Amino acid sequence: MRILFLIAFLLLFFQSQAQKVLIVGFENNQFSTKVGKRMAKKNKTSIKGLAPLLRTELIYALVNSTSQEVHYHQAGQGDTITTYFWRWNKIIPKTIKDKKKKKYNGLVINEASQSAIKAFVGQQKVDYVFFITRYRISYESTPVPSANGGISNAPQDVHEVDFEVYNQNARLVTGGRHFYRPKFTSKFKKMTRTFERIGRDIGRDIKESI
Repeated sequence: MRILFLIAFLLLFFQSQAQKVLIVGFENNQFSTKVGKRMAKKNKTSIKGLAPLLRTELIYALVNSTSQEVHYHQAGQGDTITTYFWRWNKIIPKTIKDKKKKKYNGLVINEASQSAIKAFVGQQKVDYVFFITRYRISYESTPVPSANGGISNAPQDVHEVDFEVYNQNARLVTGGRHFYRPKFTSKFKKMTRTFERIGRDIGRDIKESI
C-alpha cells in the first residue's frame, strides 16, 4: 500500500513540476507540399484533405508525447492560429515574406498583439503557448541498396516545421524551423515517432530557455 501511495505521490509531483504547453495548430493554407498527389494517395484523402489530416495526427502525437518535463495540451477542437487570434482580439497575423520578397503561407506571431498571447496563456492556465506557424513537405533523393546489390535513389520526404513558443508574459522564448525525415513512409498515421520527436525537440528548446 505504501509503495502505491509513493508512486501516486511521485506522479503528482512530476506532473506539478512539468511545464504545461498549449498547442495551436497551423492553418490549412500554411501547409504546402511538392508531392501532394503522392501524399494524398498514400493517406487515402484528397490534396485539400492533407492539411487537416496532418494537423490532427501531429497534435494527437504531441499530446501523447507528454513527458516529465513537458505536458502538451490541445487548444479547442479544430482551433488554429487565425481562429484563436480572431476570437481574442480580432487580429489576424501577417503573412511571412521570404528573402526574395515572395509571400509564402506562414505567420509572424510576434507582430500580433501581446495582449492576445497573454490572454491565451492566462485563460488556458498553461506556462507556454506553442504556435505551429508553417508546415511544408518536400523531398530529396536518398541512396538505398537495390535488389541487384547496387545503389539506387529513393525519394525521401522532408518535413519542415516552423514554430514560435511564448511564455506567460508573451515573450518569445524559442522559435525557428526544424527538419525531419520520416523513415520512407508518407502515411501520417505511421509518423508517430517523427511527430513525437517534434514534441521532444520543442520540450528541449523550452527547457533550455528557462
